[in-house]
Amino acid sequence: MLSINSRTINDFLNNEENKKYDSYKFIENKKKSISNSICLYFINSKNELNKLFDKIVDNNYSEYFMIRKIIQIYTDESIDKLTENEIELIDNFLGKIIKFLPEQLHKIIKSIFYLEYYITSKSYIKSDRNQLSKPEDFIIWMEKNYWNSERMNLNYIPIIKNLGILKIFNTFFNSIYQNKEKQEKIILLYGKLGSGKTTILCMLLGIFYILTNKKPSYHKISNNNRGTKDFEIIDIEFDNFKLRIIDIIGFGDPGKGYDYELLWRKLILFLNYKNILNKIDIILYVLDGSIPRLDKSETNSLKLLMNKMFLNEKELKENSNYEELDYWKKVIIICSKSNDIKILNNRINGGLPKYNLKLSADLNQDILNEYNERYFDSIKEDMMEWRDLIESRKNEKLSYQRTGGDNEDQSFLVNFKRICKKLYPRITDSKINDLMIIITNNSVYGGTANRKKGSEIWDYSDCFVPQIPDFDLAINNDLFFNSEYEITKKSKEFIITNNWFNDLMNKIIKLSDSNDFKLNFKHIDNSLILDQENNETINNIITERKENVKKNKSFCNIL
Repeated sequence: MLSINSRTINDFLNNEENKKYDSYKFIENKKKSISNSICLYFINSKNELNKLFDKIVDNNYSEYFMIRKIIQIYTDESIDKLTENEIELIDNFLGKIIKFLPEQLHKIIKSIFYLEYYITSKSYIKSDRNQLSKPEDFIIWMEKNYWNSERMNLNYIPIIKNLGILKIFNTFFNSIYQNKEKQEKIILLYGKLGSGKTTILCMLLGIFYILTNKKPSYHKISNNNRGTKDFEIIDIEFDNFKLRIIDIIGFGDPGKGYDYELLWRKLILFLNYKNILNKIDIILYVLDGSIPRLDKSETNSLKLLMNKMFLNEKELKENSNYEELDYWKKVIIICSKSNDIKILNNRINGGLPKYNLKLSADLNQDILNEYNERYFDSIKEDMMEWRDLIESRKNEKLSYQRTGGDNEDQSFLVNFKRICKKLYPRITDSKINDLMIIITNNSVYGGTANRKKGSEIWDYSDCFVPQIPDFDLAINNDLFFNSEYEITKKSKEFIITNNWFNDLMNKIIKLSDSNDFKLNFKHIDNSLILDQENNETINNIITERKENVKKNKSFCNIL
C-alpha cells in the first residue's frame, strides 16, 4: 500500500511548538487529504498500475532486473547495507520511469513536494518579506513559477521511494515472473567478419556473470578483425528467460576459403543439426559502427540474408500474422564499436584534449581547482562535438543517402531499399518506408565494457558498462574532478546512452515478447538437410566449396 512517509511533514506536525503557526492546521489537513487520495488511488487504479508495469517491462525491464537485488535490500529496510553507487543505480532507474507515471500519481507526488517545500522554506512563518505565508497562495505560486521538467527528477525520486512504489514493483515483478513459464529465446548473431559479434557476446556473458555467477568460458576474439572460426550456441539463463545466442563465422573472408554461399550452407547445416531451423526469435544484426558506410562485405552480407529470406517467404506467409518482409520486425541492428569513434584531432588522446597537469611538490588544492575548472571549460565543446560525431556516424551507416556514389558506397537502408525493389518488384515505396522506420527504431548503439585489469581479452567477468561517449576514459586522470563536469557528462545533451547494454536488452525483451511468428530457415537450401549423423556430409561440402574458391578466387554472385 502506498503511503506518505515524509520525515519533513511528520517532524513538523510532531513538534508541539509548530502548533502556534496559523498554517499548522492546513498542513495537518493537507496531509490527511493526500493520504486519502493515495488510498483511493491505490484501490481504483489497478488498470493504470498494470499499464505502468507494462511500460516498464517494455522499456526498462533490463535495468530493473540488473538492480532488483539492490531494490530488494532497499525495500527490506536494509538501506545501510547499500553503497552510494547502489543507491545511485536505484535513483537512475526511477529517473527513467518517471515519464511513465500515471497523471494522478504525478499530482499526488507534486502535492507532497509542495507541502514539503512549504515547510523546509519556512514559508509558514509570517514576515514583511514573506508575502506567501498562506499555503494556498504558496502552492499556486509554486505551480506557476517553480515547477519544470528539469526539477522533476531531483524532486520526484525521494518522494517516490518514500511512497513505497519500489515495494509494489517488487511484488508485481515477483508475482508475474514466478507464475510465468520459463521462456526460451533463440537469437542469431549476424554480420560481416570482424564486426564485433563475438566481442558483444563475451561482454553479455561478463555482464550476466554478475547475476548468474556463471563464469564466462573462453572465446576466440581476434585483434586483426579475422573473427571467430566456429559456429557456437551460448546459453544465458536469467529470471524466467533463457537466451540461446548463436555466434556464427562472419562473412567476407574468401582468403580463408569461406565464400558467402559456403558459409550460408554451413550455417543452415548447423541450425538443422541443433534442431532450431524454424525457432529463431531475433536476429542481432551487427554493423561495424567505426566505419561510416557499408563496405563490400557488409553489402554482400545484407544481399545474402535478404535473398535467402526471400526464398523462405512462402513458408512464413502461411502464418496469418505474417506479411511480406515482416521478418525485419525481428531484427535488431547494433552499430558496434561506437566508443571507437573519436574526433580526428583528439584520437591520439582517447577522444578529448589531453589533461596535462601532473602531480608535483608545488601542486596545491587552489592550483588544482583552477586548472580543473579551466580544463573543463576547454573540453565542453569537444564533448558535444564527440557526441554529435557518434550520432552522425550511426546515421551515415544506417540511413544516409550519398549523392554521386555507387550502390556499394551507400548506407544500410539505401541498400535495403534497392534490394527490396529488385526482389519485390510490386512493393510500394510506402511499404518500404514503413519497414525502414521499424528498422531504425529497432537499432541501438553498441559500445564497450571495461574489463578488470589483467583479464584475458575474452573475459568480461564483473565488467563495467561505460556510457557513450566515455568521457572518463578519455580524461583518465585521478587529479581531475569538477562538480559541473560530473553533472554535464550525464546530461542528455552530452551523451548518446548511459548504458548501451540496457538499451539492447530492453529491445531483445520487447521484440521477443511478440510471438506472432518465428524466423524460419527450414525451407532454405532444403537439399542440404540430410542425415547428419555422418559428419562427412558437412565436411565434403566445405572441402568442395574451398576448392572452388581457390580456383575462382572471387566472391559468389548473390543477386
